[in-house]
Amino acid sequence: MHISFENVSYWHARGNPFEHRALNRISLDIPPGQFVAVMGLAGSGKTTFAQMVNGLVFPHQGEVKVGSYRIIHKHKDLYFLRSEVGYVFQYPEHQVVGENVFDDISYGLQRFHHEEKHLSSLVRQMMEFVGLSYEEIKNRSPFRLSRGQMRRVALAGALITNPKILILDEPTVALDPKGRVDLLSLIKRLHEQEHITIIYITHRLEEALEYAERIVVFEQGKVSADMKPCEVLARLQDLCRAGIVMTPQLRFIREANKILPIRIPGQVMKEQQLIDHIIHLFRKSRGE
Repeated sequence: MHISFENVSYWHARGNPFEHRALNRISLDIPPGQFVAVMGLAGSGKTTFAQMVNGLVFPHQGEVKVGSYRIIHKHKDLYFLRSEVGYVFQYPEHQVVGENVFDDISYGLQRFHHEEKHLSSLVRQMMEFVGLSYEEIKNRSPFRLSRGQMRRVALAGALITNPKILILDEPTVALDPKGRVDLLSLIKRLHEQEHITIIYITHRLEEALEYAERIVVFEQGKVSADMKPCEVLARLQDLCRAGIVMTPQLRFIREANKILPIRIPGQVMKEQQLIDHIIHLFRKSRGE
């Protein structure tokens, strides 16, 4: 599903003293199947942008299209849009709707009156995909799970309607390092296998560089930068101005390029790519 924003503006609390312009005349296109990292400081507009893709908020100015849907006002068609756009909130406890894990994951299908006889197999399939034991936790309250398990339950619930777009709002917040890597690896596998569009909101530049094909930076309601990961070093000033913190890996590449006879190529942004490149340089220097 193609996503198109054309000259879109949106105000929180519009018309009262607390009015705040969250989106300021943004225009942006995301083709089907792209993995896009959306970055920016708190209040920069990135979450409002993502919510608009899902039809949770509506533009005050401009036009938003998601596939064949126009996000202009509350409309019954948006009910069906949300089966095609999965959304995992920053805090998974905010989207718990079932008394137990099974009901929570299957809620999206129940809303569309899916045949009950197929629910169990679909829920089992989704739970196994995200790395959860069906028999062990299907009847457990979501609030009795670890934060990492709750994230996986929320992800399974978002995926069960087979969406064409998946929005993830800082899904690795408060996870330990292993939980973060495991979840990101799962999201990467999902993108590679299903070729769905991923909108990944994050404050971590290292995650964007490692997994995304494109990085979009929001600043004060505007898109201040739109780049490929290989362009990041050349546009560090744009990122720093928007409050994005440079990673140790980028600092290493920047400093190494000052002394190495052959510069590290711009497309070497992922950790394993950098390791392989350094090993190649050492072997070359030794004549191997």
